[in-house]
Amino acid sequence: MNKKNAIWFSQHAPTAEQLQEIAAGPYQLVGIEEGMALGARVLASDEDVEAVMDGIVKNLVAFKAEAIFGVFPTPILAWWDLGAAQAQFLGSNVPRYPCYASWNVQRSEEGKPPTFSHKQWLQVASC
Repeated sequence: MNKKNAIWFSQHAPTAEQLQEIAAGPYQLVGIEEGMALGARVLASDEDVEAVMDGIVKNLVAFKAEAIFGVFPTPILAWWDLGAAQAQFLGSNVPRYPCYASWNVQRSEEGKPPTFSHKQWLQVASC
């Protein structure tokens, strides 16, 4: 079975459970280091968001990816929602990519390092 490429977007590396679930489906995760670098960038302005979105698009193209997995901050989700609304309004045939976010069922204790207990990937947007 030929797997489709999917890129990563999060400041944290994917967990073993997250990787296992991705590998069990139609995707193979690529561009992890590049996605971690983008995910670690500060989003303090519209220009920051635009620069990260440009990096995501470049990773999609460079890795010939068909999906994105990771953690998506609010301004990234808002950008994708705006893009979807504009594409629908304009009748655009621009390709859309499914974006999957991890449903984590364990939260970190205040002041301690992050801990994650992955439950499953859920599609949260199309970008």
